[in-house]
Amino acid sequence: MMDCSQCPIHPRLKPVFTEYAKKNSDIVRAHGTRPVFFMSWAYADKPEMTAQLAEAYTVAGNDNNALVIPAGLAFARAIAKQPELNLYVADKRHPSLAGTYLASCVVFAALTGRSPVGSSYLAGIDAPTAQFCRPWRGKPCRNITGNNSSIVVPANAGTHNPGHLL
Repeated sequence: MMDCSQCPIHPRLKPVFTEYAKKNSDIVRAHGTRPVFFMSWAYADKPEMTAQLAEAYTVAGNDNNALVIPAGLAFARAIAKQPELNLYVADKRHPSLAGTYLASCVVFAALTGRSPVGSSYLAGIDAPTAQFCRPWRGKPCRNITGNNSSIVVPANAGTHNPGHLL
């Protein structure tokens, strides 16, 4: 599940995000499965959103015993390591093809527990960009756990504090 990028951190929308994270998690759990939240990325021109979104999704994950897929943290790490890689389209909000590929690699790793390293699928991007976007370069992933949630991060990342994952 994912809300708009602003909703989990916007002063007026955050209570609605929290309310519906719970309602939708309850519906998912009633059908015999675990909720999954997709942590979105900061706007290209508002990188400070990264830590705020990470915190909001971690809290929602903990409150709802949900898996949190940290696409937003992967965006921040990729930008820090290769700032010239354009992960956004012109509106600075939505992902470019490379950004979509990066996010899909994070989803794949989180849901399967397997690394996307070694995949031959390029999704229309060049091979070096695809290789860079395959998160964690073959390092094993581990789950970090808050109170009740799991967030899949690189094995060499920091603690469960979202500010330390970048």
